[in-house]
Amino acid sequence: MGTARKPGSEEIGQGEIPALLEQRFLEGKKEVRAAIIPIFAALEIGAIPPLLNILKASQDQWVRKNACEALIQIGPVAAVHLLQELEAQQVSIETTCDILRVLGEIKSQELWKTPLLKLLKRYVSHENPS
Repeated sequence: MGTARKPGSEEIGQGEIPALLEQRFLEGKKEVRAAIIPIFAALEIGAIPPLLNILKASQDQWVRKNACEALIQIGPVAAVHLLQELEAQQVSIETTCDILRVLGEIKSQELWKTPLLKLLKRYVSHENPS
């Protein structure tokens, strides 16, 4: 007799749940976002795309701040994906600033400090001074 296998956070992160959480995060009040942040943190890599979507889509500074908090809690795993976003240079100035702020708060910078420094040098000499 077999036992039912419970889905892990990796499987949940690949399903429809992150998109539903993203929608609730964007539409919900601060209490709703506060309840979702630990769920995003637990989903780790599965939460990164919806959190990046939130940063790109929302004009609400508190929603963006809460998304940044979730990315900081995810930690170095998020840093790799955030660096890829910066590398692509296709996000708004506000989102770029949020990503840089998150990277500054994430511990264990040894893994991504060198790639970040290379990116920052490109931004310093970018044609758009903002």
